[in-house]
Amino acid sequence: MKNIYLVIIIYLFSIYYIIQLLKIYKLLNYKNIILYILLSLICLEKYLLNYDEIRYLSNLLLVISSALIILVDIKEMIIPSFGIILLIMSRLMNIKYHEIDYSGFIFIAFLIVIILLISLIMKKELMGFGDLKLYLIMSFSMSIIKVNVLLIISALFGLLFTIKNKKIPFGPGIVLSYLILNFMIN
Repeated sequence: MKNIYLVIIIYLFSIYYIIQLLKIYKLLNYKNIILYILLSLICLEKYLLNYDEIRYLSNLLLVISSALIILVDIKEMIIPSFGIILLIMSRLMNIKYHEIDYSGFIFIAFLIVIILLISLIMKKELMGFGDLKLYLIMSFSMSIIKVNVLLIISALFGLLFTIKNKKIPFGPGIVLSYLILNFMIN
């Protein structure tokens, strides 16, 4: 029997928590709250279908960190460290539900080294360090195939966002790609 009361309390607390975070980053408005509520309803739906409370909480942390990263990166062109910490906590809580496959993590780490070396040689930043951290954290316990899908989907989001704006952050595309992989493909 699922403890629905605990889940409702956690859900309501998460809405309060995201409102407080949005206040801190001066991003509190109705659009952002609605965005968070819609994202978090995906977690609630997944829980009602077949998740336990720990997996629900880890996915809710994923949604909180994702919403925070997307909104702050769009406004300030920086990925907040607090969002990264929440993302790490979410992934560590969710680890018991996945087979451990470090091949994607090793692949991304190798790509990051190559990107950093090319950046040093060219003396130009090719990709923000926050975006590289996002890829590294998200690739934890992913296969190379899933990591490649993540890279392709986030590149498509990047192209889509670039068409609309000249200078855009890449973090929202990475996070949205990961959410698609996490909630729709798994």
